[in-house]
Amino acid sequence: MKQKLLTGLFCVLPVLAFSQTNTPSTLNAAGGTGAVAANTLDWSVGEMAAVHTASGAGIIITHGILQPADLPVSVNDLDDPGDRIKVYPNPAENQLYLETSFEYVGVMSCILYDAAGKTVMDFAYQVERGTDTRIIPVDKLAPATYFLKMIYESGGHSSGTVFTIQKQ
Repeated sequence: MKQKLLTGLFCVLPVLAFSQTNTPSTLNAAGGTGAVAANTLDWSVGEMAAVHTASGAGIIITHGILQPADLPVSVNDLDDPGDRIKVYPNPAENQLYLETSFEYVGVMSCILYDAAGKTVMDFAYQVERGTDTRIIPVDKLAPATYFLKMIYESGGHSSGTVFTIQKQ
């Protein structure tokens, strides 16, 4: 009887010991990005104090992982450019062609993100009236899925879209 009780206790005890685990986690209510001197800082409000916090000279720093604020999933506040912007070939190997067709001269801002939302390439160029084609070298990029956000601005009007690019 004593042996059965001890055997049962040794079988149940490990299950009870590991059935609930207290690991640090955070929940942020809000956040943003700001510049301090030459540094860019991402910040959050409402983070639990259960993670390590360091402070000094008017600044409090808590380590952790924040998602990028500028995710390339949509361009809701811009007009859809329709078929006025084309990106090819897709999948791309060495270069990517950006072809635009607008009635007015403007500026095209382009940001290339990786799948984690990290900016891989960021550039802007003057768009000429009519069909304008630019060649973007992508040969140094690793084979992966990228997101290209393109925003055209001319005379106070903006339009933009996001392309999913596959690099081979």
